Amino acid sequence: MLSGFSGFLTQGFESWSRMISPDFTRPRIFEAMPDIPNVSEPVHMALMLDMAHFLTPDEFRQTLTKIRAVMAPGGTLILRAIIPPAAKPTRVWPIEALKLKLKGVVPHYLSVQAIADLINKADFRMEYTKVSGNNPETVWFVAKASP
Repeated sequence: MLSGFSGFLTQGFESWSRMISPDFTRPRIFEAMPDIPNVSEPVHMALMLDMAHFLTPDEFRQTLTKIRAVMAPGGTLILRAIIPPAAKPTRVWPIEALKLKLKGVVPHYLSVQAIADLINKADFRMEYTKVSGNNPETVWFVAKASP
């Protein structure tokens, strides 16, 4: 998809502390907190999608701080996080809990407010939060790097 945007520098990294290898036969262990790639110029946008719960709150804070360190002033952080249900969980939650347990992953779910607080403490300005579609268990956070 990004091939149509010549002149854009893109980099990606995996952040999962543990995950099953693509052939699902052996566990593959990754560092819990991602190493942020070295960049030659400030970053204008960073995406964190459905990964925050794989990090402890301290690892999450450190990751946000590292991202902020390479961001251009006014750069945009877009984060989508899984939020525990306030009411009775859907059937998906016990299934996901079992899958994570079998993989040896301990999730660290945070509230919307806790995530917003971590983002703000990492020198970002929260622009807004928004539920993803009709699913209150998935929330978007958009923030700008402080000048």
